[in-house]
Amino acid sequence: MAENLGELDIRDLMIKQLKEFIPFEDEDIDWTRTHIQVNAEDKIFLNLVGSWQYRPDSTTNLTNLYLAGDYIRNDVDVVTIEGAMLSGLNAAEALRSKRRVGRPFEISTPQAYPDSYIWAVKAALTPFAVAARTVGFARNSPAFIENMLKLMENTARR
Repeated sequence: MAENLGELDIRDLMIKQLKEFIPFEDEDIDWTRTHIQVNAEDKIFLNLVGSWQYRPDSTTNLTNLYLAGDYIRNDVDVVTIEGAMLSGLNAAEALRSKRRVGRPFEISTPQAYPDSYIWAVKAALTPFAVAARTVGFARNSPAFIENMLKLMENTARR
């Protein structure tokens, strides 16, 4: 369903959901500063190593500025809709708390595995990663492509 929605539909749905937690009217929104960026076609990627210190929090030193998006610091720490959603929840709760309206809502954080577990899994999967990388490089080589074309020609002749 979401893939059939246009940018205005997505915006309106987000505003409707936000109104469930924070009371405001559409007239309160500065539409000239409201932007939706739909990136459904983009690949998922991790934030750069060492970028955490440069990424902003949902709350800022400006009393009326809250930030949300996949680049904002949050417990997901991956550039995904989940990371953007979590930072949005953090910003909404900070604003709700400051305005002292509504009831607090609990923001669940994802389970984190110990570093030792992550390193063990990485070590166990390294041979498979190397093999996949090797095949990927081979598939892009002119010799591989030439051999595949010959194989396809021979198969078609049979």
